[in-house]
Amino acid sequence: MAILIPAVMLVIPIWFLLLFRPLRINKIGPNAWVGIRTAETVKSQEAWEIAHTRAWPHIIVSSVVLGMILVGSIIWALTVEGDAQATVAGVGTAIGIIVWLVVLIIGAKAAHQEVKTLGNS
Repeated sequence: MAILIPAVMLVIPIWFLLLFRPLRINKIGPNAWVGIRTAETVKSQEAWEIAHTRAWPHIIVSSVVLGMILVGSIIWALTVEGDAQATVAGVGTAIGIIVWLVVLIIGAKAAHQEVKTLGNS
């Protein structure tokens, strides 16, 4: 039962890879709900596209790493019993989410900076 959380969490990296593909997110365009929403990135469709194209490699890396950590924590949790199983699954999930968020934040900052730099040119 402890592996249920990391198993369900596997939806997150899959969803991010499907939703944030540059072709998909660029069709959505600047909005209030999805994407990198900074003052610079929502100014125009061009800024939106540049930002999300720049962030895409970070989205790929963060999603793949999160998926690998979650699968690893599921496999490891299956090798232990009792309370240790819940600990392994929980810690693995937490580490995966933290790494995922850090890489996404780095990507969003890089995207914002690229749009800001282009705006100043």
